[in-house]
Amino acid sequence: MIKKFEEFVTVLTESNTSNEEISKNKKYLKDVIKKCLNFIEGKETSVEFYYHRGLIVCGTPGIGKDKFVKDVIKEVGGDEKKYVFIEGENVENLPKTLKENNNKLIVINGIDVFKNKENVSCLKHAMDRHEKMREIRLDNDTTFTFNGFVVIIINQLGSFFNENPTKEYANEITQRCIIVNL
Repeated sequence: MIKKFEEFVTVLTESNTSNEEISKNKKYLKDVIKKCLNFIEGKETSVEFYYHRGLIVCGTPGIGKDKFVKDVIKEVGGDEKKYVFIEGENVENLPKTLKENNNKLIVINGIDVFKNKENVSCLKHAMDRHEKMREIRLDNDTTFTFNGFVVIIINQLGSFFNENPTKEYANEITQRCIIVNL
């Protein structure tokens, strides 16, 4: 049974999420990450991942979002061969990073990756629903089709829409993502 597009998207922008909602969202996040890893391995054919090739995990600063995501990945069977965790400020050449880690879960912690327009363009292509659009151009003008999945960990979703450098690209990125607030 194919569900409506809207049923797949969880957008929670309030920073005062109740403990019950946080618990529910953590379970949902665990399920989504498991499906992401299965999708990369060709074991998941859900239409959900046709529409969304990215995941945004947001929440209050200092609550341990990155640790939680790492723990969930390991818990659901994601060994270090299946994912790569990078800090946003360490991404100088995102196309090269995606090429070297194709068919993996790419976890980007922080919004610094959005300071570079080429990185933003690369992410938009990597998370596009159409295979042809997921072609990413490298510096030497060669292209490759990204077949992985992108997880972006940020603080409050509202800041993603309001802060430079991200506000210019926020809509384009969030339209390609499942969003979970912790």
